[in-house]
Amino acid sequence: MALSVDVAYAIMTHPAEAMRKLRTVKATGVAAATLLGALVSVAVGVAVILTLLTGGLSVFVLPVYVGLSVATGAAAWLFVGGLTHAAAGVMGGYGRIGKFLSAYALAMMPFALCTPVALIVWPVGGWAALALFVVACVCLSLWSWLLTVAGIMEVYGLSAGAALVASLLPCVLIWALPVLAFITISAALIM
Repeated sequence: MALSVDVAYAIMTHPAEAMRKLRTVKATGVAAATLLGALVSVAVGVAVILTLLTGGLSVFVLPVYVGLSVATGAAAWLFVGGLTHAAAGVMGGYGRIGKFLSAYALAMMPFALCTPVALIVWPVGGWAALALFVVACVCLSLWSWLLTVAGIMEVYGLSAGAALVASLLPCVLIWALPVLAFITISAALIM
């Protein structure tokens, strides 16, 4: 357990070294806790901003919203993790999906800052608070993505370029499928 906590702390201070430790340390528990904390923080942070913009959320809606957001986020983490595992294999990497899912969950650690960021921008108020929150979330996303690339490099033994491509392939696929479906449906309707 202590080694797992060390891995989680090292993600923030020495990410490449921490991802390297995942090869030998079982960090499933701390990775799951990190993922859950990050997903809850994102949901609560968004709820804080929505409350600011709409004037309030029902006390009954908030737990349902947070629960559904966490469930959706966990499903997305698993789906994108599986696609990334396949992409890393295509790029010539060899690694176990369990180790990568732990690394990917730990790479979500920056999102634990979403709720504090929302509370910090709250006094700004209105659309300015939303803009600041969005900018902060983009920065947290970039940080998380860099941690994901480090995880891919260490878990699959890929170079930085191959890990970068492996991290982007799932995003390209996810965005390309609806576009291709739209083009196909449009072409069918035109013909």
